[in-house]
Amino acid sequence: TPSSEGDRRTNTTSLWVKRSELGRTTRLFMATNNASNARYTILEFNSTDTIRFYGGTEGTSALFNIQTNALFRDTSAWYHIVLQVDTPNSTSSERVKLWVNGVQETSFGTANYPSQDYTASWNKNGLHQIGSKAWGNSGNGSDMFPGYLAHVANVAGSVVAPTVFGQTDSTSGI
Repeated sequence: TPSSEGDRRTNTTSLWVKRSELGRTTRLFMATNNASNARYTILEFNSTDTIRFYGGTEGTSALFNIQTNALFRDTSAWYHIVLQVDTPNSTSSERVKLWVNGVQETSFGTANYPSQDYTASWNKNGLHQIGSKAWGNSGNGSDMFPGYLAHVANVAGSVVAPTVFGQTDSTSGI
């Protein structure tokens, strides 16, 4: 849990991920305010091996839901995922951008963007989980991300280019 609240409308998150299991939902990060009707923000590989970023209020339909068409099924590869969130942007498709290995994902099976000025749970002074599917404080660690997570970084208040966090070298597979 962050000690103080950061910018919940504009931020960039970067992480390096290496999967070891396919075909099941595995969370990369989740934030919730842990109250009744909790608001949540989640980034995950879902059971179809696509990347999904979504959020809303517990017990209701997701208020935003972005899911790639691209499949991520290489368990020998590291994926560099960069998520840019900019909900003050007046263009809905500019409010969430997803980059994988330096390439922007532009083909989505689901593309319901957050409303303008939407305030997410990520960067809120509430429970944040990295690499866990557990909901709220009830998790016992039994559903941790099956694989590797490295260099997880979050920049609150700024949309930062993926190249700031490193680069992918196609010749070495990294």
